[in-house]
Amino acid sequence: MMTAPLLFTARTAVMNGLILSSMLLYIGLAFFAQHNPILSKNLVNVILYGVLSMLLTATMMRSKLQRILYHKEKETLEVSKRKSQERILNYERFLTDMVRYAASEETPDKVLNQLVEYIGQRVTADRAYIFEQNDRGTFDNTYEWCKAGVSKEKDNLQDVPYEGIIETWFAQYQESNNVIIHDIEECKKTSEAIYERLKPQGVNTLVTGPIKINGKMVGFYGVDNPPEEKLHEISNLIDMIEFMISFMIRLRDNADALEHSALYDQLTDCKNRKALDWAYTEKLEKYFPLAVVMCDINGLKEINDQKGHDAGDKFIVQTAQTLKSVFGKRHVYRLGGDEFIAVLPNITHPAFQKLLETAKSQLGATASLGTTISGTKDTDFESLLKAADAEMYENKKQYYIVTGKERRKHSL
Repeated sequence: MMTAPLLFTARTAVMNGLILSSMLLYIGLAFFAQHNPILSKNLVNVILYGVLSMLLTATMMRSKLQRILYHKEKETLEVSKRKSQERILNYERFLTDMVRYAASEETPDKVLNQLVEYIGQRVTADRAYIFEQNDRGTFDNTYEWCKAGVSKEKDNLQDVPYEGIIETWFAQYQESNNVIIHDIEECKKTSEAIYERLKPQGVNTLVTGPIKINGKMVGFYGVDNPPEEKLHEISNLIDMIEFMISFMIRLRDNADALEHSALYDQLTDCKNRKALDWAYTEKLEKYFPLAVVMCDINGLKEINDQKGHDAGDKFIVQTAQTLKSVFGKRHVYRLGGDEFIAVLPNITHPAFQKLLETAKSQLGATASLGTTISGTKDTDFESLLKAADAEMYENKKQYYIVTGKERRKHSL
């Protein structure tokens, strides 16, 4: 890249030297001619010839140097062009390989895991990751890849506050679209908070970039300890990587929303009957022991008749919240109307009895329960449902006998 300036300097020096020499020669000969009138005419001719020769030589040299400079500059431009083309090809290859690498997975969630792994391996980093903002306004490390021998940090990096590191980085993203740390020790001079957070994780170098959805920053991704010589290359890839990650996050969120609407009850946010049908289609051996709790709300018809269906819906929601708080949200299903079921895999008999006592205490007379737990590993799911439903039905019958209330039709 220094060829053109050097040649320009050489060309200028030669031209100035030739012109200066011509001028000095002219002055010198003119002075000599004044003191020798006999030679004046010839000397004038010599001077003119000399000056013309010098100027002609200078012109020829200038033309030659320009040709040399042109070829050198052309060569330099071609080299620069080749390097630029190589960089573009490398970026295109990076994106193509990234898409191919991710396309082997069938869900956006798995694709994001694959993308993080590919990025980390491609830039030879110790760790690659994605952070996303949660409903509480803090940030969770949602995806992580670590090189062999590098400790995982994902579980330790949940509910990371916005104030401090993330706040600082988001401000920098607005200016440069990425954050590069060349040396964590140098970073200590500018931000003690960032240093104290990253140093214990073994971070020495780092590159991060924002994740934007609809123009809003919703998280960030990055790599820890990439080689110093690759930091500039990674910063150039930031925009391209961010587009792919944000696109897959949108797909994942849309897929989750569709799945939630298909498999969850809108009123209670419990899983629905379809989710139950899909959940235990395999052999129950891996879930052993498996416990089932059938639940039917008592007195719902009376509430609907006397207070209206809004009050009845509120009663259903309250029952669902109690069941989820006792048995866990992911284990409770609404079968329809006022009927629920809790399915508890890999639970011991003592643990199941303790939960059951808690549920009976909190529900009281508002619901009738029926329970069962698998006795052997080859017990099928349908037989467990029938056993729990039969017990619940008997308890329901006793409720109506005792209260004398009208009995509605059982729907299971």
